[in-house]
Amino acid sequence: MNRLKLNHLAVLTLFLSAAVVLQNAFGDIPLEFFSFPVSLSLFLLWSAGCFLCWSSRHSWIRGLFLSSEATVFSLSVCVLACLVTGFSAKGSYTNTWWFAADILLLLTTLFFVLLRGWRDAGGHIRWGFVLNHKGLMILVLSLFFGAADTEVLRLSLSEGEASRIARSEDGEVHSLPFELQMQHYSTEYYDNGMPRAHSAEVLIDGVLRTIEVNSPVCCGPFCNVYLVSSSEDYCVLEVVREPWKYLTLLGILMMISGAVIMFIKGPTAANLKRQ
Repeated sequence: MNRLKLNHLAVLTLFLSAAVVLQNAFGDIPLEFFSFPVSLSLFLLWSAGCFLCWSSRHSWIRGLFLSSEATVFSLSVCVLACLVTGFSAKGSYTNTWWFAADILLLLTTLFFVLLRGWRDAGGHIRWGFVLNHKGLMILVLSLFFGAADTEVLRLSLSEGEASRIARSEDGEVHSLPFELQMQHYSTEYYDNGMPRAHSAEVLIDGVLRTIEVNSPVCCGPFCNVYLVSSSEDYCVLEVVREPWKYLTLLGILMMISGAVIMFIKGPTAANLKRQ
């Protein structure tokens, strides 16, 4: 391994180590501080910084994120972080500084790789490549910068009870922009007595809606109401507000479109030549 590759790995490792130090010093990221408009400001600042580094042909940052070391390092660390989060019994690590650093590395690498490879040698747009990489970048961007703007609130209602008050996971009280009133809820069972399906009829600002588990109802462009569970005495409803969810959907659709285009076009002439 040459000296340049070692320098790249050293810089990337140092960046990640700084995030670990922040985590140990200050604990988890205070997401409420980074909500809109701070989240949008940070996104614009990150975009401007990436474009500025890209426009400088001899920038060492451009060379760093166009290197194979940056691609392998960012993907490997991100996969490892997701595995640690998924299999850990201690809860989620997605609000930690080091997880945010992993995602930021991946986003920046995707940005530079996309700008480098969106055209082929003949100057033609590589639509499959662009849609795949741009879709992945939009998907991760919406989840990363939109995390602080996402609200998950819960409330318990008995039949006939109405409320505009819900609580977050940490117990903080929030006022809902609409009133929820429980009309009726029921549970269907299998022959062996195990519950098969839960449903609830809820008045949302006077409009009767039926909510089932894994089948939420939409309350405005960015808000959904879910049925979490029910018992003999009450139902638990979950109100989820996701202002960035349409960007997430756009990213998924772009990735699917890119994969279809690449499948239809088949292997490129360059790949066939290497084979």
